[in-house]
Amino acid sequence: MKHSEALELVAIFSMAYPGAKFTTDSGKIYAEFLSDIDAEVAAQAIKRLVSKCKWIPTIAEIRAEALLIVAGPPRSALEAWGEVGRLCSLVGQDGGPKFSDAITAKCVAALGWRYLCKSCNEVSDRSKFCELYAELQAQERAERVAGALGASKPTRELPAAADDIERARMQE
Repeated sequence: MKHSEALELVAIFSMAYPGAKFTTDSGKIYAEFLSDIDAEVAAQAIKRLVSKCKWIPTIAEIRAEALLIVAGPPRSALEAWGEVGRLCSLVGQDGGPKFSDAITAKCVAALGWRYLCKSCNEVSDRSKFCELYAELQAQERAERVAGALGASKPTRELPAAADDIERARMQE
């Protein structure tokens, strides 16, 4: 959106929160950090937040709301785990599954496709998968809110795939 459009949207705050000390400088900062968002999406985000926030929403809150509008609510880790289970049954351990999102693919790569298909400890595997999925998803959404729309890099190193560990043992 244009800087002037961002300033117009930010002016809503001074009207919606008349008791708040929202200065011209504050408006310029908000406009600067929101100008990369589509004008219509930003307007929707601001309207939603003004209707539910007691205090002036932060830039991060506006950006998070805009992401929610554009990308929808985040997928649950258990839903992703269900997809892994279905594909284990359909494709099998030797097949090449296609996942509906990149985070699921990263988690499966980290834990090992063959391992997940052959494992007898579904409770532990589900727990590990869901923990990793939630972490990677939160990291990706935080990066998108901050404006880093490119490929995300994990903040911690992913565990070695169980398939790799199994192959290494067999080669010993």
